[in-house]
Amino acid sequence: MLNQTIKVLIVDDHALVAKLISQKIETHNFIKVVDIIYDGAKVIKRVGELPVDIVLLDINMPNVDGLEILTQLIKKFPLIKVVIISYHSEPWVIQKAIKGGASGYLTKSADCEELVDAIFKVANGDTYFCQTCYKNLINGLAQYNTNQHFNGSGSNLTKREKEILQLIYEELTTREISEKLNISPRTVETHRKNISHKLGTKSTFSLIKNGLGAKITEVAN
Repeated sequence: MLNQTIKVLIVDDHALVAKLISQKIETHNFIKVVDIIYDGAKVIKRVGELPVDIVLLDINMPNVDGLEILTQLIKKFPLIKVVIISYHSEPWVIQKAIKGGASGYLTKSADCEELVDAIFKVANGDTYFCQTCYKNLINGLAQYNTNQHFNGSGSNLTKREKEILQLIYEELTTREISEKLNISPRTVETHRKNISHKLGTKSTFSLIKNGLGAKITEVAN
């Protein structure tokens, strides 16, 4: 969708927050806010009336919960992308949003430049989850790993392994991680192998990005 106007619908019951978001993102070329909706019950009908590419959706909405709106939107308008913007940053909430079809998730502590970046990336077919989301997913994984078994290992992610997993998310190379933590590259590689073994995956980054499967949801239930 490069060089085309991205049509955005904002769904948030806080008028001041919604209007501030609208003002900020419309200062950028190729982004147009087509409407702001404050009532969850009106979202589906309004989306059917407007040209919309991306819905910026709060979770705490009156009348209809944001996650339920997400499910309805994805089912009825599969071409529309949904980015969650919420005060909620619990791993199980993020996981439900991912499973529900959200293309992005940002907490309301994110700045407007990050939101604009998310809009452009999602509009062009990528996904975007803010750093807080990834950190909390990692913590959720550690919580699950404390009480459950991955491929029969039954071992916990250590504090150092969690730290390295976070740096992997931040796209640091093995050498950069070794320099940051003041350990050898060989030690970093050993930790990476241990993480992959414990989590039962060859790609720790993809595991985080895909929301850890159903594991975080199981922690919450």
